[in-house]
Amino acid sequence: MFCALGTTIRKAGSQEAFRHVDLELPLRAAEQALKAGAEAVCLVSSVGADPASKNFYLRTKGEMERELAQLPFKALHILRPSLLIGKRPEFRLGEAIGMKIAPVLDLLTFGPLRKYHSMQAEIAGKAMAGAAKSGSAALLSMSSIPSYRWPLR
Repeated sequence: MFCALGTTIRKAGSQEAFRHVDLELPLRAAEQALKAGAEAVCLVSSVGADPASKNFYLRTKGEMERELAQLPFKALHILRPSLLIGKRPEFRLGEAIGMKIAPVLDLLTFGPLRKYHSMQAEIAGKAMAGAAKSGSAALLSMSSIPSYRWPLR
C-alpha cells in the first residue's frame, strides 16, 4: 500500500480534522490493506515526526508512524521529507516561497542538517517505489535513503 495522504491544519479547518486526515485515514487504509493481503506499507510522513513532539503537526505524524508500526506488516517504509518540491493543485503562499528559496537553503543543509534538504516530489515517489521493491523495512529520509531501519516484529 502506498499512502501520501495529508493536508494542512488551515485546509482541514481544525486540529481535529487534520488529525482525522493525517492519522486516522492512513491507519484505516492500512488496516483495510492488511485485510486484503497487503504485506507492506510505503507512506509519506515528515522530517521531525515524533509522537512525543510538542508541535501538533510533528506529533500527529509521529503517532501515525507509531500506530502503523504496530500493524503486522512485513515491511513499513516511511519517507520523511522536509519541503516537497513540485506542482500543487492549489496555491499555498508559504510553500511557494519555500520552493523559491529552497535551492539557496539547500546549499546550507549538509551534515546533520541534510535531513532538512528539500526534495523533489518525483524523487520521493521513486524512493518509495524503490523501497517497496527492496522488500526491506526502512525509515527513509532525504539524507538516508534507505539507511535507517524501522523496527518491526
